Amino acid sequence: MAAGGTLISTGGTLSRGADADATVTITGTGSEWNANGADIFVGSGSGDNPALLIVEEEGRVSARDIVINPADTQPDNRKVRLGTGAAPGVLNIRRVFGAGSGGGVLEINHDAADYYLSTDGTAGGTPVALEADLTVNHTGPGTTIIAADNETNGTFNVDAGKFIVEGTFFAGGFFFDPVFNVNAGGTLGGSGRVVDVSVASGGIIAPGRSIGTLRTDDLTLADNAVLEFELSTPGTIGGGVNDLIEGVRNLTLDGVLNITAVAGFGAGTYRLINYSQNLVDDGLVIGTAPAGFSYSIDTATEGEVNLVVTDDSGDADLIFADSFE
Repeated sequence: MAAGGTLISTGGTLSRGADADATVTITGTGSEWNANGADIFVGSGSGDNPALLIVEEEGRVSARDIVINPADTQPDNRKVRLGTGAAPGVLNIRRVFGAGSGGGVLEINHDAADYYLSTDGTAGGTPVALEADLTVNHTGPGTTIIAADNETNGTFNVDAGKFIVEGTFFAGGFFFDPVFNVNAGGTLGGSGRVVDVSVASGGIIAPGRSIGTLRTDDLTLADNAVLEFELSTPGTIGGGVNDLIEGVRNLTLDGVLNITAVAGFGAGTYRLINYSQNLVDDGLVIGTAPAGFSYSIDTATEGEVNLVVTDDSGDADLIFADSFE
């Protein structure tokens, strides 16, 4: 479907039957598949018959839900691809739903600077939820913003670009928590709530979209994982003043901390992470940071990871004394 064409149907199913192999592409401004408020099914029945729905370059799918039925042994055979490396399309739906065990795959691959997963692709649209047993692969260089509340036990792989969570991810009625894998070249950020997060070497976790508080459950940081924090006034915990990760249960602390100074930054103590259960401290080291200060990571207080900043200018005592003359 291209060049502003429109397909109108009452729902639809891609790849019906054991020997079927279906690819549907909706591409270009004005192009739309309108399912009249019914569901679109990607894949049908058992087996591994391929089904691929591509929505790109401002093409649009309008339906109630997109339901990805799992393949028997080849999960990648049943897939929705949102973008193919350039501009994304629009999913004017309630949710992408992974049916059954294994769910199916949503691949997000675009280069947009601020793409909202919403009914119109903007902040003004209604958020689109990612639900049930999905595998979501963020493979493009763009930024995707998720503002929905998502009940899921899926796996979310951030392989490139930025995956910004402003809503929530939770297990709800599912037995297993959703899992986030932030791999080299990918960034997880936002001021929402995720569940279990593993950041690999070269992966980045950066609370907020600028300054913000990101909430996780278990957090595992590998050697050379990157934490990017924006810090302003010392002594203020989160609150839109300093970046913060909180809600963590079990924490494996490792990797590199990069610090960006915001107005008010100076000597003092900054809370980086709050956790409630177990700490495995493999050593967080300082990466890039403002000159003129010394930095140390303090984990002596149970439940807290703090950054201690000391003024190295040599003039701090003189300035303090002069202020009382």
